[in-house]
Amino acid sequence: MSHPLCYTNHMMKMENEMKNYYIELHATAIKPSAEHYATATCCAHFESAHKPAASEFAKEMKEAIDFYWNQKKRGWFGYRIGKLFVQTGTNEGYSHDYYIRRCRTN
Repeated sequence: MSHPLCYTNHMMKMENEMKNYYIELHATAIKPSAEHYATATCCAHFESAHKPAASEFAKEMKEAIDFYWNQKKRGWFGYRIGKLFVQTGTNEGYSHDYYIRRCRTN
């Protein structure tokens, strides 16, 4: 069965659409010299047009993690990776529902 051209173009556009994600990073321990300024968690924000199980997605996520780890390593001994979230709405009013859906890789 063939689909109308407008439907096919719409689906291709949706497939290649960039989505906003963030992944939580948690400090394994905070260095004593950084206790006054270091936070225990941070969010590594990034964009991707790929599905969470794709190798390209993993590469983009790793780049974001490396970027934020580079900023945090002066105050952290190490980090653990937390939950992954995808943007599900707009930021109008900055509601709590802005990034509530967790991504699953299965």
